[in-house]
Amino acid sequence: MDDEMEIGARNFVLCRGVTFDAKHPDAPYTLHNLLSAVRPYSSGVASRSLPIFAYVEYFGPAGDYEVWIDLVTLEYDTYGEETEVTNYGPFLLSIRGGEFVQGRFYCLRLVPFLTGGIYEFQLRIAGMDQAIIIQTIFAEE
Repeated sequence: MDDEMEIGARNFVLCRGVTFDAKHPDAPYTLHNLLSAVRPYSSGVASRSLPIFAYVEYFGPAGDYEVWIDLVTLEYDTYGEETEVTNYGPFLLSIRGGEFVQGRFYCLRLVPFLTGGIYEFQLRIAGMDQAIIIQTIFAEE
């Protein structure tokens, strides 16, 4: 990958649903029920959870990329220390040339918010050392 032209992302948004409307190519996605906080599952069983959708806008050079989304559980009292990681992916991302920003969404199933605390969704591109964008969410007890 060319060091001068790396892929990047903006507007990493978590929500409960996404609809696509091809009749509006300039803004084809509608996001429903945006998430800023969640509640842990009272039963302690992640399989009973609703899916979470992650919407991301990408920019960068044309090409095909492997995308991963990591859900990282952070220590509540020592922000920044990882305690558990759940991986989603790989997802294939094809960036077409000639566009400034391209929107994509991903359905993440069985997202384990089993306890209250701080969680980070970290979006990674294969071949890059660090996440290109991070979204933090708080699980309130």
